[in-house]
Amino acid sequence: MVETRKDICRYGNEEIVIKEFAQFGWIFESKRLLNRFGNPLPSDARVSEDDLKEKCSYELYFKRQIHESKVIELTNLQNEYDSIRLLDESYGGGRVSGSVFISIASIACFFASAFSVAQSARIALAIIGLFVGSPIIVIFITGCSRKARASNKNVEFRKQKQVIADKAQEVLKRPL
Repeated sequence: MVETRKDICRYGNEEIVIKEFAQFGWIFESKRLLNRFGNPLPSDARVSEDDLKEKCSYELYFKRQIHESKVIELTNLQNEYDSIRLLDESYGGGRVSGSVFISIASIACFFASAFSVAQSARIALAIIGLFVGSPIIVIFITGCSRKARASNKNVEFRKQKQVIADKAQEVLKRPL
């Protein structure tokens, strides 16, 4: 039985997707570059590397020729493989910009306290600077713990994906 399939991936990720599909018996045939709206780009289009990375994707075409008895099992394994999504391991949504804003506000309070004439204003501005700056510690700690948890969980997910890919290889090698 001959099957065909297409998949869309971000520019720069095509080799990873081709490798993942190969684990399930798919053979890469061709690819087509798409713009951000999903329309094919002409082969002579002049697009910068930055625009390609930011705005473009590839439509990949695959073919697989396997015995009908293996199709359902491989499809189920590939669906299970694809359902495991790796977590975002970045420091986290808005933490960096929030930390910068709070740091600037805190530094501004300390700077203002240095030039304040009255002693009570200096103390008040220094206390406000400490109060405003203290959430940076919380933001930093929660961001680091989020990153560590996601990284640890992704190790488990990668192991699960590898087990599934190994099962698929067994199915492909199994005689009819």
